[in-house]
Parts: sequence; C-alpha cells; structure tokens
Amino acid sequence: SDLLIRQKYPNLRMIYAGSVGLHHVVNDLKQDTLASQPVNDMPMVDIRALDHSDAIHLASNLLSDERVVISQENQQAVLETLVHLTDAVPFYIHAVCSKLGEYDGPIDVQRVEQTVRQQLSSDQDPWEMEHFRKRLAIYYKGTIDDVSGRPLRNEDIARTILDHIAAVSDPLSIDQVWAVVKSHFQITDRNHIVEMLAALALDHYLDHYLDHDLDSNDKKRYLFRFPLIQRWWKLAQGL
Repeated sequence: SDLLIRQKYPNLRMIYAGSVGLHHVVNDLKQDTLASQPVNDMPMVDIRALDHSDAIHLASNLLSDERVVISQENQQAVLETLVHLTDAVPFYIHAVCSKLGEYDGPIDVQRVEQTVRQQLSSDQDPWEMEHFRKRLAIYYKGTIDDVSGRPLRNEDIARTILDHIAAVSDPLSIDQVWAVVKSHFQITDRNHIVEMLAALALDHYLDHYLDHDLDSNDKKRYLFRFPLIQRWWKLAQGL
C-alpha cells in the first residue's frame, strides 16, 4: 500500500525506521508474495554515532544537568573518556551521565570507567544490551542443511560468527570467517556466510572496511561496529 501511495503521489516523502531492519522485512515479503524490490527508489541513510565534538558537547551538557561535580583539571579528561567508552552513541552517553549523577563528590576518569564496567556486567541489564542476543532468533530465522542433510539454525551460525569476531583483536576477512564457520559446522555454502556477514553489518552488529592484501587486491574485513557492544558481548557470552 505504501508503494502505491508513493507512486500516486510522487512528492510524498516517507521515512521508514524501526527496531527490525527493513531488509529482513523485504526478504520475508519476497519469499512469500513479492518478486520485485519494493524500495529500490528509496535511498538508505546509515545513522552513525555523533561526531566527536558533538558528543563532547552533549556529555558536557548532560553532566551539567545532572549536577555532576568535576574538578577543572579533570573536566576534559572525563569528557573524553566518557565519549570514548560510549562510542559517542547518545543513548549510552545519557545513561552514563545519569548514573554519574547518583554519586556524591567530584567525578574523575576512574569513576567513569568503573561506571561503564559495572553497567556492562550487571545482570539487571540497565542498558538493554540483551536485545542484541535475543533479536538473533527474530532476525536470523530459518535453517540451512549441513552435508548430512541435517538442519542448522541460522541463529546459531550468526552467534558463532559474532562470538569469534568479538574475541579477536584484528578484523577478519570473509575467508577467515568462512574457515571459522566450517570448523564449527559441516556446511559447504560459502555464499550463505557472505550474505549473513552483510546482514550482520546491516543490523549494526558488524562493520567492514577494505584492506589491500599483498597482491594489491581489495578485501573486506569485518569487525564489531561498536567496541562497547563488542565488550558487552564478550562479557555476556563468557568469551
């Protein structure tokens, strides 16, 4: 219906946003009743974290609103640490500032680091990180058969990929991820893993960059999009 509305009224502008990636919805539709690409005329906007200066400005204002006391000589270091540890994401900046507002006395860098560490490891999940694990079952439904014809859940394959990338310090190439998957599962469909890596990037678990190998060929290498989420994933998964 939205597609028909946009075709009838070309000047109409729509913004699609939500907790479930649009690519998952479109894939489900295409598997059921839709053969064409319904959003090929819609540009995709990748919403990133704040620019560093904007993140510093936000943190400074939020700490002021929370009446957090910071000595003059520690102020810039506290702000830089807070922004660095939260990856300049507004939600986490706000959460840390709110928690710091509960403390008495002046705040220093160590207090910021301790606060982030405590919040990430809390079983009460104050930052709602658990949804990064729970949504795997929603986003990566279905199965793929192994070499023996036994079904393997896509959710389990995706979790294995994330576990491995979270635990290593260097970004991994597609071939390296494929080798990891083959060491855990008896599958032969490499393209399935290529597509899964792309989906994990679209779902903001992973990010990629191009690297030049010894033969001057471009290669994609994948790493966690946000170090904060990687840090939580390692803690939550016991890696």
